[in-house]
Amino acid sequence: MGSPWPGLLAGIFITLVGSLLFSEWAEALGGRLNMRSSVLGSLVSPIFTSAPEAIVITISLVLYGNLGGQEVGLGTIIGEPLVISTVVIPLEAFLALLLWASGRRGNYRIRAPSNLWKSLIAFLIGFPLIIIGQLLASEGLRAVLAALLLAIYVAYAYLVVSYEKGESLEVKSWASGNRGVMMLTAAGVASIIMLYYGSTILVSSIIVIARLLDVSAVEVSALLVPVVTALPESIASIVWVLRGLDELGVSALLGEAALTATVYPAAGLLVTRWYLDPWALTAIASIEASFLALLAQLRHRVVTPHHIAFLALFAALVAFRGF
Repeated sequence: MGSPWPGLLAGIFITLVGSLLFSEWAEALGGRLNMRSSVLGSLVSPIFTSAPEAIVITISLVLYGNLGGQEVGLGTIIGEPLVISTVVIPLEAFLALLLWASGRRGNYRIRAPSNLWKSLIAFLIGFPLIIIGQLLASEGLRAVLAALLLAIYVAYAYLVVSYEKGESLEVKSWASGNRGVMMLTAAGVASIIMLYYGSTILVSSIIVIARLLDVSAVEVSALLVPVVTALPESIASIVWVLRGLDELGVSALLGEAALTATVYPAAGLLVTRWYLDPWALTAIASIEASFLALLAQLRHRVVTPHHIAFLALFAALVAFRGF
């Protein structure tokens, strides 16, 4: 058997391109459907931009379930909020501080919507519940826990739709008219195909690499897969912050966190053995600490440079596994 590293790089590249294409397609579709910007940021955008993670998780569980795929799926479920809380948000705080220091931004703090607590509460309530899943031997009890997680997200989505307001999105020029419908269809189909094949290659390569390194696929996938699959929402959020659209950028990331803390773990509880090793439990505790610190900042409707410190927490988790 050849080296898995070329396959890993190919899987990363195909998944990355597919993710970016899918993100562009989703934003264009939102414009065609006359969606509100705030609803797009908090609810619709996370559903669209998290599709790469959903596909990776599905491929892991369906095609490679008993061959290490469950560990890859579980690692991706944990890794997504880990990367958002300890890498992407701190990076945005750093860029805002850098732009302020260079005179290209009026404030070193990132503005946040007043109702952003909904995303954080959904996350802070839902995510710790996944630890309980490890203690439940009965499939019926795990199904009840999965239903509870889904109920938390449904309640969050209802609050978003019923409360949030915002301006309608502009229709992208390439997606307008009858020709735009054909372009949208082609972009959507192409992105799904790329995500499917890229994810298949990525998951199989991670399983082989984990065996070669004699480490759990959970740790490898938690630190590697989200760095690729989280790029669409991360890039979109960072661009929005750089353009001064702070509230849209922050709400998109935290809306993603609410989704990945409830819906994806619910699916994992239903179809996996749901075993969390000590590293995974440490990562979950780190994620909770990061979002609790963020909640304290959001009392004042801002994200401050203090959150940059959580980059060190991600580095510590990487060093802990010796990657």
